[in-house]
Amino acid sequence: MGVLVCVALAIGATAWAGTKQVVGPENAFTLAVPEDWKVEKLGNGLELRPADHAFQVFLHANPRHCQTLQEQAKAYAESNQQLARELGTDKMRWRQESLQPIRLGGIEALLLRATVASPFDVQREDNYLALTAKHQVRIKFVGRADRLDAARDAIQALLATLRFPGRAAPAPQPFPTPVPPPPGPGPAPGPTPGAMKQVQDPSGAFVFSVPGDWRVQQQAGTMMACDATGQAFAQVLAAPKQFQSLDQFAQAAIAMWRQQVPQWQAVGQQAVQVAGRPALQIRATGSPNNAAMMADYFLVLGDRCQVIVTVFCPQAAFPQRQAVFQQIIQTLQVR
Repeated sequence: MGVLVCVALAIGATAWAGTKQVVGPENAFTLAVPEDWKVEKLGNGLELRPADHAFQVFLHANPRHCQTLQEQAKAYAESNQQLARELGTDKMRWRQESLQPIRLGGIEALLLRATVASPFDVQREDNYLALTAKHQVRIKFVGRADRLDAARDAIQALLATLRFPGRAAPAPQPFPTPVPPPPGPGPAPGPTPGAMKQVQDPSGAFVFSVPGDWRVQQQAGTMMACDATGQAFAQVLAAPKQFQSLDQFAQAAIAMWRQQVPQWQAVGQQAVQVAGRPALQIRATGSPNNAAMMADYFLVLGDRCQVIVTVFCPQAAFPQRQAVFQQIIQTLQVR
């Protein structure tokens, strides 16, 4: 089963439950990471490690000497190519795969993706490059490509907390959107009625139930479940309440989904009742991992928290999955 990894960070500009603040080298930036991540000083930078050791994160900030982001990217690539030549291609090969303009902490930035090969392993680097008035910043994620892809939402949630001193915080961001693994071979079977089992958020924000044969896991407060085929998913995320209306909640969420999910497109929206409360249901399609998917998002405002429930599967199988998805939604209780 492909593993969905998300960080259930709260929305807003304040510190979020379940996270701790990390101050970057030279006090050039701050960001929030899950409490169970290890943070260690490494030379003039910092190394971060998730509890499951799925990948590593390196934070660097040096006095600025590059005038442009392109110059910063070129200098970084050349330094790695020079190191590979010095070590010998039998010990290290470094190859730049892509260079993409992005925004990071409210400023223009670049994502430089590269492959690093040694005699023992092949890993991917995702380097986020930014220039401030005084520093050139690099945040590097290193790990196997499949693990970085599986952790895409967790990484984007972490980067959404990035703040540069003297700059206003970016507009509030909704929860990360789950990106499913590519569907396996063969059509997904329809749901089989059976006993349900209860899934409870440790913080007490919500409770819901899934079929008894579904697998459940928790990642930083996010409850995720998938069926035995690894093709149908349900995910519930809760955070302290920030939005006062469902319309505001939906506008922020839709803006983020459009950025995060390739070819994301809303195909329907309606007011519904979920957990005895007014809610919004948004149906959308998208193609993460080049796979055509369909999702129903349910946005609910509780007394103290805001909740997004997402149920999704390959688009072709969605009609057969709707009954079990609806059954899951009907069991949701929000505190």
